[in-house]
Amino acid sequence: MTQAVMPSQIATRLYELVEDAKATLLTEDGQLFYGDQSRVPVTPTLCVESGQTVRVLNGVGGFGRTENAHQCFLILYYAKVDTNQVTKKEAELCAEGIALYLDQFPTLERAGDGGIVIHGYVSNIDPGYSIRNGGSTLMHAVRLTWTGKTKTILGA
Repeated sequence: MTQAVMPSQIATRLYELVEDAKATLLTEDGQLFYGDQSRVPVTPTLCVESGQTVRVLNGVGGFGRTENAHQCFLILYYAKVDTNQVTKKEAELCAEGIALYLDQFPTLERAGDGGIVIHGYVSNIDPGYSIRNGGSTLMHAVRLTWTGKTKTILGA
């Protein structure tokens, strides 16, 4: 297992895992993007947004070991708010389904590669609202925060 060092590696792998089950998680018409979008013409839309990586030196010397804490955000835009309370609940259920799906891959393993993290999981589920489409659309949105850990060697 080659462990991830940078935020783009984590976001790319999460994107790929969701893409593998996109029709089940987002419906056939749902959209998946790498990076947040200002325009959301089709719902549901899921955006995978790289987050913070904090690297802490865990040893001494020129090739010290680092412990890395990664975050990545998955932002689900589900529907316009002008719809009823059922839609809000559906947005939350859809996001919860994505979280449960990702929790099945604690090492972010894909295609038998052993994974790219020691351990990771969806640590936060934040339902709310977001304005999109040039300020003209208030949408039901849910932000998932994925948190994971790796250990690497500097310069390796």
